[in-house]
Amino acid sequence: MAFEPIEIDTFFDEQLDEWQTARDNYAALARMRTRSLLVDDVLYKVQFNPARIGSTAAQTDARSIGARPCFLCRAHRPPEQRSLSGVLGKYEILVNPYPIFPRHLTIPLMKHRPQSLVEEGAGIRFGDLLTLAKLLPAFTLFYNGARSGASAPDHLHFQAGSRGVLPIEEARYRSRFEQHARFIDTDSKEEAIARFSELFRSLRVSQEGAEPMLNILCWYHDGQWTVSLFPRKKFRPACYHATGSAQLLCSPAAVEMGGLIILPRAEDFEKITATDIHHIIREVCKP
Repeated sequence: MAFEPIEIDTFFDEQLDEWQTARDNYAALARMRTRSLLVDDVLYKVQFNPARIGSTAAQTDARSIGARPCFLCRAHRPPEQRSLSGVLGKYEILVNPYPIFPRHLTIPLMKHRPQSLVEEGAGIRFGDLLTLAKLLPAFTLFYNGARSGASAPDHLHFQAGSRGVLPIEEARYRSRFEQHARFIDTDSKEEAIARFSELFRSLRVSQEGAEPMLNILCWYHDGQWTVSLFPRKKFRPACYHATGSAQLLCSPAAVEMGGLIILPRAEDFEKITATDIHHIIREVCKP
């Protein structure tokens, strides 16, 4: 089922009219403090976003996940949160009430299944991500693996944020991201799936897991998909677990891989440096 951008915008605006929490948080986002830092010749953006503390500080171990209701399942969502359901016959589109982007969507599977691209008996769900990117051309789609930044590793979901926000989308920065990213550029969905599957298999073997640690960004423009894949070697950097002034509460996921650093604490926003960001990305990414 295809959605024109205007339909998404109408749904989005209706949700803000009906849902005060979301309305307040998007209004706060418009006033959010930001900084720019030159990191390895890429102009990274740093966003002070207190509303994201729940995601940044999320406990994702099995015990913690088992002790809380799944906030992506319909039965546990706020009553104000509506959805566009039946997308591709199996997903819903939700307005994310704790935004990073001017338009921020969460796209969960309608069934409660673990955060994994591996679909039992049906191959890899990467093709769904490509189709969603084509249906939402005003957005950049992204996926955070269960051990690579997902705050809801118990429920499969993608996210989508307004295009033009992430530095990685700017062609002039692309070569600098290539030290950590693998890119796929093609107008063929079949080719994109084949190339992704090859990389996915190789990472799966090297990391000895059902799903390798991975972040994905994907957008569709002028008849072509651009996919950036970030193989990971670590969930959170050492500075996240440090104490005192050495601590930086930064939990990198796909958005950070794309050049937008989200910090929920004012002290971290004020003190983070380009050198800090350089070390964080190098620490959590495979070269």
